[in-house]
Amino acid sequence: MKRSTALSLLALICLPLMAHAEKISLALGEFEISDDLVILDRKEEADEKSGKSEGLIVFSKKGDEGRAVFIVSYLADDPSLPPLDPLDGAVKIGNPFDSSLTSKDARSVTVGGAAGGSYSGILHTGLSATSYVVAHNGYRLIVLLKGPNTKPYQKLMKEFSQALEKFVWKTTPA
Repeated sequence: MKRSTALSLLALICLPLMAHAEKISLALGEFEISDDLVILDRKEEADEKSGKSEGLIVFSKKGDEGRAVFIVSYLADDPSLPPLDPLDGAVKIGNPFDSSLTSKDARSVTVGGAAGGSYSGILHTGLSATSYVVAHNGYRLIVLLKGPNTKPYQKLMKEFSQALEKFVWKTTPA
């Protein structure tokens, strides 16, 4: 069998196994999510004070809504607030129940090239949680992924995290 024929055959066999992606566009950028997720709620509107777009999108595993919840929110960075510490923010969003956690329990990440913080851990309920906090282009992007600590959900959370880290920021967000 020719090498090109073997590669074509392999591609046809593997194609159904690969997850497809859906592009999610926000006022501040876009990223792709797995087709295994469904949007449960989506709200976007202009902030009265800044005029900038703000939003919230809630995702869950298709066919199993509610067991895993992935929340992506963004808001205008208010200059009257103290500067954002992404590591501290990631810990507080990721596990608000454990006051012993500090920014040392988070890790530095980049989300579409912008510096941010991420925290991953197990909540007191046994659920797995991963959070991201990033300030960029006048916005704060805050993400919380929460779901059972089992294989299909761990895989979805990892895929979502990888997609989020490839976030494409708009140069002039609305």
